[in-house]
Amino acid sequence: METTIKATNKTPEIIINSETSEIFVKGILIPENPLEFFNKINLEIDNLLNKNSKLILALNLQYFNTGATKYLFELFKKLKNRNNVKIIWYYESDDEDIYESGKEFQSLTNIDFEFIEM
Repeated sequence: METTIKATNKTPEIIINSETSEIFVKGILIPENPLEFFNKINLEIDNLLNKNSKLILALNLQYFNTGATKYLFELFKKLKNRNNVKIIWYYESDDEDIYESGKEFQSLTNIDFEFIEM
């Protein structure tokens, strides 16, 4: 089953596929209340991991602010010791900032990210 949370002008679209245990996040991430936003994401991640014991988290972010950066880092730290977790980091070929941010998250958390240039 697939659930879609529509994007707003401050939050990305989120597609949750409970059958494939995949969460796809696409868009701009500048939530007014990052704690509330990431609590929802964490709940979905926990549900998928409890149900399927695996997770694919695919991120295609065009921009995210410093508030979101902190919570993304916390999310990746939470996932780093879990088995069967795959992080896919999409980036535009000319967007060095997003690419470097993904590399930094990978370095800080020791999670192997799959980088996909678009």
